Amino acid sequence: MVRAADSPFDRVLHEVRVYRGLPSPTRQPKGYAAARAQISVWQQLPKVKVVTRPLQYPDNWPAEKANEKGVDVQLALDMALMAHKRAYEVGILMSLDTDLKPILESVADLTRAWGKPRAEAAAYSAAGQRCGRLPLPGQRVYCHWIDEAVYKSLRDDTDYT
Repeated sequence: MVRAADSPFDRVLHEVRVYRGLPSPTRQPKGYAAARAQISVWQQLPKVKVVTRPLQYPDNWPAEKANEKGVDVQLALDMALMAHKRAYEVGILMSLDTDLKPILESVADLTRAWGKPRAEAAAYSAAGQRCGRLPLPGQRVYCHWIDEAVYKSLRDDTDYT
């Protein structure tokens, strides 16, 4: 049983979803192989589900780098659909990307209507400074601040190439 130690609430972790872009096996075979190796390691963890979206390659690639497209949309869509299906009681969004604010607002609407699910955020906090939280008008989104020590204990420094 895993508990969120910093939370004032009694919580049990049921699933961690990782969203990431996936390089093309034909355009970036080494990057693709490294990504697949990393994903394989993540998927061996009992509570981890990895969701990938193919990288988008500009016409002048490789002069211009490939971009993650649709990863944030996939994350928001999954969080919204799972909330409507009541597949979770609390969803913690590990991002301070303001483009994801609408999903927090959507879940907050469900919380007001049904009492749950709840949406919370998690973010890295460097020594002596904190990033701004994702504000919602009229309510405070609980934020799990991840300090440097916790970040270092979770960081994956493996060279998958």
